Amino acid sequence: MRNQRSYSFGAAMYAWPFLVGVARYIQDNDLLHEQARLYAISAGSMPAVLLACGVDVERGLAAGLICNDTHRAGAPYLQPAIVRRSLDTFTAVLPPDAHVRASGRLFIAGTELPWFRKRVLSHFPTRGALLDALAGTMAIPGHGVWVAYRPRESNVGWCLDGGVSGPLNEDDRQGWQTVRVGVGASPSGLFSRPRYADLFPSRPVPLRLRFTVAPTEHRMGLYRGGYQDAAQYFRSAA
Repeated sequence: MRNQRSYSFGAAMYAWPFLVGVARYIQDNDLLHEQARLYAISAGSMPAVLLACGVDVERGLAAGLICNDTHRAGAPYLQPAIVRRSLDTFTAVLPPDAHVRASGRLFIAGTELPWFRKRVLSHFPTRGALLDALAGTMAIPGHGVWVAYRPRESNVGWCLDGGVSGPLNEDDRQGWQTVRVGVGASPSGLFSRPRYADLFPSRPVPLRLRFTVAPTEHRMGLYRGGYQDAAQYFRSAA
């Protein structure tokens, strides 16, 4: 089967444009099979949901940059309401039936409390349930939530960022390869190259680009780097 690959996007915090650059290359080159699965934790859910819903990745990039600009205007930490409200700007680019398109194709991992167990959601009965999954997998205490996120339309308890509960998921179907994408050697991929990543930045991403909102040109540099590194990876994998 042509392009029999699924994709798993790891945590990235503010370095998420790299992941979106990878997604742009996948979209531009028709590398997403109609039966492929998209796995994601934390900010990796941004490129994953765009691909799962068939949204032009550059629209999602533009919306995400605007989100981050609002974080910079205020404080990205210790003001969770700013971060939570900004997510609405990103999710506005998703189609009305995003939950239908994503169900069975998008697998979003969160960390359910109180046992800190990984909870993977892949069925979204409503648009609100999909938005719950996106907010939950990116719920970092002091950033987006004070302590944890409580879903409104999902049968999930209080939850934290999906990067807390371990490594990326993979497609276990026979004959399917999972391309694991990360920005950095921690299980969440937040701090350096994940041991399990297949596609990652050819140049290390400085901590300031991961944990602060950098100028637009720097974030666009991450995006272009993701596109270029994806091109190199898929050419070598051909």
